[in-house]
Amino acid sequence: MMHGQRLTYVRLYSGTLKVGQDVYNPIKQVSEKVGRILRMHAHKREPLDEARAGQIVALVGLKATTTGDTLCSPEQPIILEPISSYVPVISLAIEPETRDDQERLGPALTRLAEEDPSLRIHTDEDTGQTLLSGMGELHLEVVLHRLEREFHTRLRAGRPQVVYRETVGGSGEATGVFDRELAGKHHFAQVTLKVSPRAAGAGNFFLSHLPEDHPAHQFVPVISQAVAEGLDGGPVHGYPAVDVMVELVDAATREGQGTEMAFRVAAMTALKQAMSQAQPQVLEPIMKVEIITPEEFTGEVMGDLHARKGKTEQLLAKGPVRLISGHAPLARMFGYATTLRSLTQGRGTFTLQFDHFGKMEK
Repeated sequence: MMHGQRLTYVRLYSGTLKVGQDVYNPIKQVSEKVGRILRMHAHKREPLDEARAGQIVALVGLKATTTGDTLCSPEQPIILEPISSYVPVISLAIEPETRDDQERLGPALTRLAEEDPSLRIHTDEDTGQTLLSGMGELHLEVVLHRLEREFHTRLRAGRPQVVYRETVGGSGEATGVFDRELAGKHHFAQVTLKVSPRAAGAGNFFLSHLPEDHPAHQFVPVISQAVAEGLDGGPVHGYPAVDVMVELVDAATREGQGTEMAFRVAAMTALKQAMSQAQPQVLEPIMKVEIITPEEFTGEVMGDLHARKGKTEQLLAKGPVRLISGHAPLARMFGYATTLRSLTQGRGTFTLQFDHFGKMEK
């Protein structure tokens, strides 16, 4: 962003791009006009008349184009492989200091989310707080700094919290029943669900075993939706559930008493009970860690990493320094920048990147 104008960073793969040129966005199916082309270097901006293949530049004037889109000529439309967006692994709560800050916050967050697909923004329904979720401490620190510097929004931020998941390690089966009279009408539904684990990364899956002539078959879509909502909220620990197979084993109702509300509540009750019986597990984000340290501090750095439940997988000599590669739980890596500086007299550096969700170690 520059004085209220939106900057769009692009890389040219072929051809030449000129100021005032019309370009086509085949993903959004709209045409855009390039207002200005800027070569960026830190805080310096150099206007260009044109950009050629291989250059990375910033464009002013694009309104619909967002991160991952392709721009091309209208005569030769093409869509390049989009950028992969990563799963957020850390979140923090923010709240504006004044009413003016509150009014500026919404548009500012919308702009940042358009620029950065790895930034997620949502509101906690229980607390009403706005939650920012991102790829790490540094990522969220940069977002907060930009909100203050570019959008003049002053915020109070909570302590970063790790984003966990839950899953099951075994199978479980349970029956949920809803039998109640409300507003003069009797509601009854009975749902039996079985849950079991799926392979890591396979996602959740719902399967109904009810035949089409079953009396409760018409309520299968309602049960499926209730299961999806239940898994999203985490029926056991409150974290989103992943890689869970949910099978609808049986369902029952009484004539004139079967309602969508009854089947929804019965399905959620059965899901929670079944997952509680199926060895529920908490999964935490495991980060890929790469540390560069002078040779004389290698032992101390590796010892500290192991104390954080980290695992060293490779140690390479790069001249006078050592490259340590491994994995570590994100929850144990808070404040690591300060620790590493202390261990290496300010000469060590490191990078963290999300790798996978793994079983949480006690």
